[in-house]
Amino acid sequence: DFSKGFFIVNEGQFGKGGGVVNFYNSITNKVDTNLFVKINPGKDLGNTTQFSTIYNEQMYLVSKQGDLVTANPNTLVETGRIKDFNKEAADGHAFCGVTAELGLVSTTKGIFKLNLSPLSLGDKIEGITGTIGELLQYREHVYAVGNNKIYVLNTNTWEVDKTFDNGKSGLTVSKDGMIWSTHDNLLLKI
Repeated sequence: DFSKGFFIVNEGQFGKGGGVVNFYNSITNKVDTNLFVKINPGKDLGNTTQFSTIYNEQMYLVSKQGDLVTANPNTLVETGRIKDFNKEAADGHAFCGVTAELGLVSTTKGIFKLNLSPLSLGDKIEGITGTIGELLQYREHVYAVGNNKIYVLNTNTWEVDKTFDNGKSGLTVSKDGMIWSTHDNLLLKI
């Protein structure tokens, strides 16, 4: 039962195996390790699993090298896979859901659309290049951190509406609807 606790994604030991999904059980106060491989025999995650989130009743597991994988968050049974995602697109960093049919994946070569049903790689977003990390969807925009900048991507036109010249990590939305990030020792209100 994965309803009483939280998942912990670990990148794994580079060169020796794929990433792992662990689960902290808040009732037993114990961590169950390497669950994805135990539940899905013969299947593994990519090397250096970077990111995981649950969106629209699917768990998205993004790795730098190898496959992008989805799983049922209630059972951890694999539900989808894009084989060799890093070769088809680039090294994966993060996932952000946009609609029930579409998400985005940040990579070392910008941002790519991800068709969610069925799971498949979509087009690259124009105007954003280089390594992109965190993604945050809020209202009609996706905020993306990369290259010491924050890109504001319009989800209606898929164009970059604005670029902020500061921003390294920590995208979040405060209660008043403001977007926040950090850059070195600065806290940035967008």
